Amino acid sequence: MRIAVDIRSLLSPTGRGVSHYASSLLSEMVTRHPADTWMLFSSGRRRPKLPAVLRDTTRLRHVNLPNKVMNGLLATGATTLERYVGPVDVWFAPNLGFVPVPETTPLVVTVHDLSFEVAPHYFSTKDRLWHKAVRPRKLLQRANKVIAISNETAKELKQHYGLPASKITVISSAIDSVYGKKISVTERDRVRQKYGLSKPYFLYLGAIEPRKNIPTLLSAYRLARQQGVTAELVLAGTGKKVKETEGVRALGYVDEADKPALYHDAVALTLISRHEGFGFPPLEALACGTPSIVSDLSIFQETLGKAAWPVPVGDPAAIADALVQLERDKRLCQNLVKRGQPLLKRYTWKRAASETYNVLKEVSRAR
Repeated sequence: MRIAVDIRSLLSPTGRGVSHYASSLLSEMVTRHPADTWMLFSSGRRRPKLPAVLRDTTRLRHVNLPNKVMNGLLATGATTLERYVGPVDVWFAPNLGFVPVPETTPLVVTVHDLSFEVAPHYFSTKDRLWHKAVRPRKLLQRANKVIAISNETAKELKQHYGLPASKITVISSAIDSVYGKKISVTERDRVRQKYGLSKPYFLYLGAIEPRKNIPTLLSAYRLARQQGVTAELVLAGTGKKVKETEGVRALGYVDEADKPALYHDAVALTLISRHEGFGFPPLEALACGTPSIVSDLSIFQETLGKAAWPVPVGDPAAIADALVQLERDKRLCQNLVKRGQPLLKRYTWKRAASETYNVLKEVSRAR
């Protein structure tokens, strides 16, 4: 097959989220199917940094135009993607974006979540305008197949856009194998020293943004301190600045290589988001042997089952109780982790790549 992939998400400065999904999934598919021709499209003032496997086995078509300009040209029909990559058997968009392709060309689009539809008030005016310009309803109705990374996202696609079940394929995302590897004492000490972590800590790892519900977490932590909790609360991630108060540490951006040790040494991970399409951190923490406190969203029931402690999203007292119990009861922590070990076998890039490639092959043959 001749497969075109929109890799503009790889320009993300953090390399997380959609960018990580696109890079990891594509690397695995290309490795497993080297006989296919993989055409990668990107635009922007800087070229994307490709993993070695993609640099050596794919053909990159990069357009040195700001993405705002390129998106405008694509949205108005002033240019086409085919102009840069030529005719292909199937187009794959690893996320929502400006990907107008001819009706005769099969199109597969992955949707990670619909938080911008479910809770638009969590997004800036700029982000809301971008999503409106993309016209996701029209794009997904045009697509031959839509990949949802969870059953929860699939449900939202049906509710908000009226997509038929026959158009949607659920292929859960994955976590990197590095999170399941043994971490040496030397590595743990290096990371602790790097970030000045001398005490036990609860960890939040992710973007500091409204839907992550950080103010409620901070309120719960203050209550937990009043009930005797001594572990610090460490917030690792970029976004809105968090004021450090008693017991609260704000690390900002942390290197990918440091995350396994950060997860491993935490008493527990906290993720009490108001909305998630998948939620990588609890699974990554689980693979490192660390339990999680999560909001009682259906997505976490889907991905984690009984391998995490669910709490009402707006209840600081319940969250504080979870913090207290997990700090005091190591056996409880161990049991949560033990319950989750069978689940981790589902979340591999090998499985995700195989299922995604089958969808691409299916729609290319149906043209």
